[in-house]
Amino acid sequence: MTPPFDRETILIDTIIIITAFLLSACPSPRWNIIEEDEVEEGRDGVYHTVNRGENLYRIAKTYNVDLQELAEINGIEDISQIKVGQRIFIPGAKEVKKVEIPQTVENTQTIEPENKNQNNTTTSKPKKEVAQHRSDEIKTYKGRFIWPVNGKVISYFGVRGGRNHKGIDIAAPEGTKIVASDNGTVIYSDDKLRGYGNVIIIKHSDNFITVYAHNKVNYAKENDVVKKGQVIGEVGKTGNAETPHLHFEIRDNTKARNPLFYLP
Repeated sequence: MTPPFDRETILIDTIIIITAFLLSACPSPRWNIIEEDEVEEGRDGVYHTVNRGENLYRIAKTYNVDLQELAEINGIEDISQIKVGQRIFIPGAKEVKKVEIPQTVENTQTIEPENKNQNNTTTSKPKKEVAQHRSDEIKTYKGRFIWPVNGKVISYFGVRGGRNHKGIDIAAPEGTKIVASDNGTVIYSDDKLRGYGNVIIIKHSDNFITVYAHNKVNYAKENDVVKKGQVIGEVGKTGNAETPHLHFEIRDNTKARNPLFYLP
């Protein structure tokens, strides 16, 4: 079953896209909130159940999906750790496909026979194995950002509960201080994003953007220049949050990235 998309995250997507455009057009952007019904839902996808002999590289190739994206949306930092029976969400796929498992003669192993022939030669036994792919093909950037709050991750990046979650939720007591994950400039600080309550969006170097939502209060205001570790707000349960927590996102340009691939 294809999971429906989180309508509020679609709105955040729109805000970030508008922000990127406005920042390039004028020095002091103002905000126009696009209503949800004006935004077309994003891509769908399917679940692929891992069969014996399959690996993430081969699955990504079969569905023509970027390996890094597939790993991040499923929270897989080591591609060698997927298991038979594991369900992998394939973004953008329309149907489940069969993954071909080619066997290659990658190398040969020399075996000394009990009796050598007259030419004193040895025989070689082919060694069949499924092509291996190094786990370092998945890139992580541990420490690129710092944790915005001390707490427990209660909801992870990717497809969760039938919804496409584009960040992580970190539980912490109401009033806990939120800090900027890196140096940057505040490009949004308001409560106009339906469902998210008080939100802060910070633009960083290398086109990264971080999002902090459901805040009790925002200290940092639009156009403020903030330093890594600087307090920018407090954890709350504004918007549609039922318990105090911080919804935190990392974007590369407008593309949502798995924060756990970037945090220490």
